[in-house]
Amino acid sequence: MLRAINRSRFLLNDSVLNNTYNVMKFRKRLNHEKPPKTFLEPDDSFELGNFENDVKPFLKHRKKAEARKILEDEVKRNEIPIIVCKNSKLNHYRNQTYDKFAPIPLASEHWRSHKFVGDHFKIKIHTRDYELQSRKEIVPFDESGLKQEILDIVKSHNVESMSEIQRLAIPAVLSGKNTLLGAETGCGKTLAYLLPILEQILVWKAKATQPSFNAPYVLILVPSRELSDQVKDFCEWFEELGIKTKALVGGNLGSKISNASFDEIDILVSTPFAVRKFIDANIYSLRNLRHTVLDEADCLLDDSFNESLTSFLHTLNLRSAPSPGKDVGVQLTMVSATLPTSISDILQDIIDVENLEMITTEKLHAVMPHITHEFIRTGRANRPSFFLHLAKKDFKKKAPSIIFCNHAETSTWVNSFLEDNGIPNILLHGEMQLHDRRGKFKSFQKGDVNTLVCTSLAARGLDTNRVEHVINYEFPSFIAEYVHRCGRTGRLSSKKSGTVTNLISGRNEIVLVQKIEMAVRTNSRLENVNPNIKRIVKYHKASDLEKKLGLLS
Repeated sequence: MLRAINRSRFLLNDSVLNNTYNVMKFRKRLNHEKPPKTFLEPDDSFELGNFENDVKPFLKHRKKAEARKILEDEVKRNEIPIIVCKNSKLNHYRNQTYDKFAPIPLASEHWRSHKFVGDHFKIKIHTRDYELQSRKEIVPFDESGLKQEILDIVKSHNVESMSEIQRLAIPAVLSGKNTLLGAETGCGKTLAYLLPILEQILVWKAKATQPSFNAPYVLILVPSRELSDQVKDFCEWFEELGIKTKALVGGNLGSKISNASFDEIDILVSTPFAVRKFIDANIYSLRNLRHTVLDEADCLLDDSFNESLTSFLHTLNLRSAPSPGKDVGVQLTMVSATLPTSISDILQDIIDVENLEMITTEKLHAVMPHITHEFIRTGRANRPSFFLHLAKKDFKKKAPSIIFCNHAETSTWVNSFLEDNGIPNILLHGEMQLHDRRGKFKSFQKGDVNTLVCTSLAARGLDTNRVEHVINYEFPSFIAEYVHRCGRTGRLSSKKSGTVTNLISGRNEIVLVQKIEMAVRTNSRLENVNPNIKRIVKYHKASDLEKKLGLLS
C-alpha cells in the first residue's frame, strides 16, 4: 500500500510540476527499484514545505487519488490561478500549458446546457508580480522633447510620466508622418496625439501674419457628441497658451448655421456629419488646415461612416509623406483601441499606405490583464435577479458603475427596474432626444449619480476614470465591442483596477465567451476583433441567405 501511494505521489501531470520543482529528478526517481524511505529528499524540502509531516498521518487511510490531491494542493499552495472556476479542477495557472493533441478544457464548454445556469468563472491575469508593460510609467515627460510650457501644464494635471503609447507616438506625430496609433483602451491615447499637435500649432501661429476666423489648423473627427465634449475639455487645458478650441456637433443644425459666429479657432472638434454641413454652408473653411485626426478611427471607418468620410477626406489634400523643410499637405493621424485586419485595404483609397507609420502596443486586441473579468451563466428568466444582486452591492458600496445593454429598449427597462428598486441612475442611449441626452455623461462624471445605464454609445473613447464596475447586462454581439466596454474601467488615471461582470445566457454569447477564455488559456490575442459591425452583419445575412438557397454546404 505504501509503495503504491509513494508511486502515486510522483505520477503527476507535468503542468502541475511546471515551474515548481525539477520534473526530471522525479522521473529518474521513479526508476529506483525501491521507493525512497521518505517522500522528500533533504534537498527538496525547501520546495514543498514539510510535506512528510503533513501527509504521513493520512497514508494508512487515504486512497491514491486522495494522496495525489494532497500533493497537488501542496504544489499550488503559493500559486494564484489566473482563471478561477466554480469547478476548481478547471482553474488555469500562469505559464500552464496543455497537451497539443488533446482538447483544452474550458469552464464554459458546456454552458449551452441549462444545467449549468449558476456556473461561473473569473479571469484576473494581472497580479502583484505582473504589471502591464504599456502602463508602466518609465519615461518622464521631460524626455518627450515637447516645449516646456506644454510640459508645465501637463504636470499641473498630475501627469508626470509617459505611457508606452505616448512615448512611441509623440515623436512620430511631431515628425509630420501620417500615423496610425493602435493601443488598448484607457492607456492615454488622447494625450499621445494631442500634445505633439499642440506643439505644431504653436509653431504655425508664430508664423501667421494675421488671425483667421473659422479656419482651424487642426480638425479632430469623433463619432459621438460625448467624445467631442471630452476631447474639447482636454484641449482647454492649454487655453493659457492662446490655443482656442471649439466643439461642433449635430442637433438643430439649421438654427446653428443661421446663427453661426465667426471666431479665431485653432482646433475644431466635430462629428463628420456636422462639420460637412457647416463647410457646405461656407461657415467654416479648411484653407488653413494642417492636421486631421480620426479619433476612434475604427468606428469612423466602419461602413456606417465610411462612404461619406472617405469622400470628405479626399477633399483635404492629405500628404503622402513628410517633405524635409516643407510643410505640404494635411497630416493624418488615426487612433483606435481596435483595428480591423483589413485596415490597409480600407485606407488605400485615402492615403499612401506604404508611407503610413503604424504604432501598436503589445496588448492591442488582448484580454485586458489589469482588470477582473467575471462571467456568470444565467438564464433569461433569472438574469434580472442576478443583476439586481450586483447592482445593490455597488449601490451599498457607492461604487461608480456602468451597465451596458445592446438595445435602447432594454436600457430603458433596466433604468426603470433600478429606479423601482431604489437605485438612482442616469440613462443614456442614441435614440434619446438631443436635449434629453445633453449633459447626461458629464453629470455621471461629476458624481451626481453613481450608476449609468447605457448602450454602446458610451463604450468608446470616454474617459470614465471613476468607474469601478462595468456590468454587461446584455453581452455584446462582437469581440470589438467587448474590448471597448472593458475599457470604461481600469483606465490609466483610475485609482482602482476595476471589474467587468458579464451575464451570459444566449448561444452566440457563449461562443464569444469561449473565444475569450481560450485566448487566456493559450496566452494569445483575441481573434476576429473586427470593429466593422455593419459589414459583419451584412456578411452573416448574406451567408444565411446562401445557406437557405443551398449555395453553401
